Amino acid sequence: MTYCYTTMTKEKKEEKQNTDNKELPPVLQPEQPKENLKDLIEKNIKWTQVVYEQNRQIKHRLTMIALGSWLRLLIILVPIVLAFIYLPPILRPIIEHYSGLLDSINGVKGGSPNQLQEIINTLGVR
Repeated sequence: MTYCYTTMTKEKKEEKQNTDNKELPPVLQPEQPKENLKDLIEKNIKWTQVVYEQNRQIKHRLTMIALGSWLRLLIILVPIVLAFIYLPPILRPIIEHYSGLLDSINGVKGGSPNQLQEIINTLGVR
């Protein structure tokens, strides 16, 4: 068993040596002059600044979208809540006034002409 293990490690060592001999990409070659490295660093800094500015604009837009959605929700919910608070006291006298009328109409189905006259008088039609 140890034989297989040693042969496998030898094979792995050979594969590693073969991959180490491969040519490095031009950016990572150690023989590159310092000027090219400085140029690459400057380009990297410029691109980083561009990306940072874009991220700042995106963050601002997302903040405005969130604020707008909260504002839209408030525009919808505030009138509904205020209606539940203020409309019942306002509508109560109107409902009481017309509930008598509705009771009169329900009684007319089998009622007399005198009841019909009372309904007309209640409505104020002359």
